[in-house]
Amino acid sequence: MTRALVHAGPELRVRPVADGALVQLRDDAGRMIAAVQAAQRLSCTTEIDRLLTPGLGRALAEQPYWVEARGTRTGAQGPDTRAIVRRFADALVEQFGGTVWSPDPTPGWDDPLLTGVTDHPTVTVTTPKVAVAVQDRPVVAMDPWMVDALHTHAHARRAFQLVTPSTSRLTHILRSALTGPFTRWVVRTPRGAHRDGFSGALLTWHEELGFVCSERSSDTGQITEYEDNADAQALLLVDLSVIHPPGRDLRLGTCVETLTLSLTGSLPALWGTSEPAPLVWSPDDLTGLARRRAPKATWTIFNGPTGHDDGSRVFSGTLRVTRVPEGVREDVTLAIGGPADTTFTPDTLTPLVKELTKEEGFHRIAVHRTRSRADLTYTPDTTTPVIPIGLGIGPAATTGLGVDHALAAPVRGVPFGPPMTPCVWYAIGDGTDPSDLELHRSLLAHLRPESTSPAERQERNGGGTYGRSSHTKTASRPCSHAGTSDVREPLAPGDL
Repeated sequence: MTRALVHAGPELRVRPVADGALVQLRDDAGRMIAAVQAAQRLSCTTEIDRLLTPGLGRALAEQPYWVEARGTRTGAQGPDTRAIVRRFADALVEQFGGTVWSPDPTPGWDDPLLTGVTDHPTVTVTTPKVAVAVQDRPVVAMDPWMVDALHTHAHARRAFQLVTPSTSRLTHILRSALTGPFTRWVVRTPRGAHRDGFSGALLTWHEELGFVCSERSSDTGQITEYEDNADAQALLLVDLSVIHPPGRDLRLGTCVETLTLSLTGSLPALWGTSEPAPLVWSPDDLTGLARRRAPKATWTIFNGPTGHDDGSRVFSGTLRVTRVPEGVREDVTLAIGGPADTTFTPDTLTPLVKELTKEEGFHRIAVHRTRSRADLTYTPDTTTPVIPIGLGIGPAATTGLGVDHALAAPVRGVPFGPPMTPCVWYAIGDGTDPSDLELHRSLLAHLRPESTSPAERQERNGGGTYGRSSHTKTASRPCSHAGTSDVREPLAPGDL
């Protein structure tokens, strides 16, 4: 690695960061020129094909190392950072073998808004309110650089804006993370305009807020060079929350396995803390990571098997583990692709919900349908409606609301479990009728504790004190909810 860095630029200075996990190359003035991440070994080459170029992995070893280097966007007047990074990569491959991959440069990207250097390798520009990252690769993923940038600037209370060419695609994991006020996917069109990658709205630059909707935002012309999502397939979105009692024998990830086996017939193949996912799926290893990080939260991704012709469905998801007063909470998001004519009916999901309710701590499940590409990536301006299929709530929610109130919802509820503390599954539709969105909103309004008076809640709970149910935060799209009910003693350091 040292010899390769010297080839990159003998005059540059080296600064290790994060205990050597990142090496920065800086000039004599202290300005960062490039950065290199420590190598990580991949369990297989499928992630290379998914994120870089299909078939590229065939030319590599069975378990190759992934080394990524990036140059800063210094503009035409600065050093040629692309050449510096290329010299480093070529020297590394000459010594150890392998393949150098780099995206084709995007012409005309000398816009002052798209050049600049900050203390973060991914972030080009910061304002008091936003951080702007510029990526010109074909597939933009939730890689370690992106994870760190989102985390760093979230703590600084900045929104995050990602700028890409109109030819770029986002992975499902990254697309799902670009939420929140002023957080955007900004697409630069071939004509130099900037548009919102989700809605197509015309954007303009604001000195504090970054890219904001233009006064001409109703002008939503074509922004992508892709055809009109011609290969779009059905996409099932599942959000699941489970709260486990604390214990030393707790094994995380089993609810993920229940979901994927039931809906796809496969277990996850890979997992990790970013893309590419480097590790073979292992609930034991995942549990060990969460224990080491406790009481901090642990966020991981997982992917299903790929590159097979056995008819298995492509899927990808995230798992967030947090400590709550009741114990340990797992929030799972899962996206499953399928042919456009795939049918997802509420009745076909009932056995899954019944199986999940057998687990102690089942809290909530929400299932929606939309469209996506077959590889679970998104092109600009391909937003499609996210239509609900069903919603399930656990015993804590039905106890807080009162069983009678929970079963008197505008959508017929199917109870599972003990009559006094059942889980309830509300079957809304097959995810193809936009009118179900209004029915879903009515259901959520009914399930808010505010929809009943304190006296009614106390009576339905047998005269006890009402605890705030954690399903109360609602929205018209899938989301994770982070409430709690009764407060218990703090967990011991060894409990997870």
